[in-house]
Amino acid sequence: MGLLSDPVRRRALARLVLRLNAPLCVLSYVAGIAWFLALVFPPLTQRTYMSENAMGSTMVEEQFAGGDRARAFARDFAAHRKKSGQAVGLLLALAAHFRGQIYWAKDIIFLVTEHDLLGTEAWLEAYHDVNVTGMQSSPLQGRAGAIQAAVALELSSDVVTSLDVAVEGLNGQLPNLDLLNLFQTFCQKGGLLCTLQGKLQPQDWTSLDGPLQGLQTLLLMVLRQASGRPHGSHGLFLRYRVEALTLRGINSFRQYKYDLVAVGKALEGMFRK
Repeated sequence: MGLLSDPVRRRALARLVLRLNAPLCVLSYVAGIAWFLALVFPPLTQRTYMSENAMGSTMVEEQFAGGDRARAFARDFAAHRKKSGQAVGLLLALAAHFRGQIYWAKDIIFLVTEHDLLGTEAWLEAYHDVNVTGMQSSPLQGRAGAIQAAVALELSSDVVTSLDVAVEGLNGQLPNLDLLNLFQTFCQKGGLLCTLQGKLQPQDWTSLDGPLQGLQTLLLMVLRQASGRPHGSHGLFLRYRVEALTLRGINSFRQYKYDLVAVGKALEGMFRK
């Protein structure tokens, strides 16, 4: 404190800081970037985990077995829709399965919209009785109370090799990561590959490949958040304080492929939570 209370020493310190202004600014920028890049290393980051013990209390065996029904619905809708026929077919199969779960104390809304994000935004405005964008929409006939969470599903094939999760919303908003961790846990339980920004979670941190892959995922996430655009219809739900994410089925050249039953089991487990 003596250095700051003594006027002579305080002026000397100010002159020193002014003389070293440029080097100190460069050092601060370099230190900030280095600390940011260090976030990909294990001591400063954590893998998928549950921060709420209640999230893991009902992780029992999934019961969904409506794969044949989902594929039949998907074929019917594929004849009329250019895309997302598989998602609609799986949605209807899940709805038929959920109707028999009389012990679930929750209301589940199944939403199919037109015009992508415009249709979702119009429904959200009508549901919450607000008009943010000026769009005209018909009033809803009923509601199911406050929406706690939402999952947007995008499928373009009967089989998937992995499920990519999109979490970025408007202006870089992110959902509660327990929702993402819950889905990641069910994917691991069912053997599904779950990717973020198209990248798998690094398994080997002892070599250089693990940190480099983590750095790519980190930078892609930052760029998408900086754009301010929602990367999926889930991003519109975040505006209304609804935790949401988008699941995209990827059918690539990987050896292992999964049908709609595996995807339905992961979704059934999430909704049961």
